[in-house]
Amino acid sequence: MKNNSVKILAYYLPQFHEIKENDDFWGKGYTEWVNVKKSKPVYWGHYQPRVPLNSDYYDLRDGKKIVEHGIMAQEYGIYGFCFYHYWFGERRQILQKPLEAIIEDLEFSIPFCFCWANETWTRTWNGGLGEKEVLMDQVYSDEEDWIAHINYLMPFFKNEMYIKNHNKPMFLIFDPHNIPYIIKDKMFGMWDEILKKNGFNGIDLVNVDVGFRGDIESKYSEKKVDFEPTKTRRESILENSLYSDVRKYLMKYEDNKIVNKFLHQKISYADTCNRIIGKKHNYGYYRSLFVGYDDTPRRGVRSTIYYGSTPEQYKRYLKKTIELSFKEGNEYLFLFAWNEWGEGGYLEPDEKYGFRYLESTKFALEDACCD
Repeated sequence: MKNNSVKILAYYLPQFHEIKENDDFWGKGYTEWVNVKKSKPVYWGHYQPRVPLNSDYYDLRDGKKIVEHGIMAQEYGIYGFCFYHYWFGERRQILQKPLEAIIEDLEFSIPFCFCWANETWTRTWNGGLGEKEVLMDQVYSDEEDWIAHINYLMPFFKNEMYIKNHNKPMFLIFDPHNIPYIIKDKMFGMWDEILKKNGFNGIDLVNVDVGFRGDIESKYSEKKVDFEPTKTRRESILENSLYSDVRKYLMKYEDNKIVNKFLHQKISYADTCNRIIGKKHNYGYYRSLFVGYDDTPRRGVRSTIYYGSTPEQYKRYLKKTIELSFKEGNEYLFLFAWNEWGEGGYLEPDEKYGFRYLESTKFALEDACCD
């Protein structure tokens, strides 16, 4: 591998446009920007609300903005985007229109792949302290739906910009443990065979490791990637847990904040990044880093805030992550995120830092010692 062989893939959220489902769930005109705009600081000096540069509260509906983002990303060394993909089973999907638009646009020239966000959508009554209401349930139904799913993805996979490893489309699964064990290999095997019939060598499945759940068992998915900072936060909870039933503890911690249900939680960005880069990885186990994290727009006073992220700090840890990825022989490095404004993880320019995080990305790639 050469230095420029370490390729940064930034997660991309296609939430920034109106859809009927969000109108029904949250009210007419809802997009991710609604929470971002109304966010308020929860302590003195807290950087909220976050404002995109030139107040560019864009709409992704026609895909043109994604094309612009792709051009911008490549100018600063980002190799490609990893788009979240939402297929809930029984042929139900949402937020797909911008992604369908980009493969119809001849100007879209940035490599991309999909991360299947296979989680049930819920909302919790009483500010997150009560019962959860299911908005869209994630199911895996039957073989006809599995076939419909892979056939829907086929035009994307066949696009020349879709990332393929040894002629296998790379496809991330956000929660592989959510898929019933008895159908995992059957569904993946069916996908693998259908792709082979369509000129591919199979499918390159990558399990997203959000922490705490262990490895997934499937002969079709041997690769994985950490999802940060979620994984490290959950590992910290596990280390500090006094409960014997850790799963119950984790759920209680994340939903109720245990110590005080109405206080935000502050975590050191630097400490977390040091933990992340200190973890052992090997070939096929991709590294991940995060630009920042602050979910105040979504959780208000019960937010989780990683303090201390600056373009300089981010550059330092990204450079080290690139170097480690190179030594481990891994071609890809995943970054949270391009545009997670509701969770404070974004490379896009804002009113406070301008293009400095993007510039730091480019400098980290240039400075990394990968000879």
